[in-house]
Amino acid sequence: MGNEKLICFATAHPSKFPDVINKALDTNYLPIAATHRSIEKARRLCEKVYLCDHSHLEEALKHAMETNWDLTKGI
Repeated sequence: MGNEKLICFATAHPSKFPDVINKALDTNYLPIAATHRSIEKARRLCEKVYLCDHSHLEEALKHAMETNWDLTKGI
């Protein structure tokens, strides 16, 4: 555990991109299906930006998958 690395892939909720949704729907308001309480609440909090160097991400991911292939066989 302790030194293991983890890569998480996730999809984004539409309410994180209100301008894109509004433009796509040619409207000035988000439909209820494109909103979420937790995201609306988070909009009122302080915003932090973290910049990361991803230039070697693909290479590192391939290496991790290749070196751990035996652990994931049959899953």
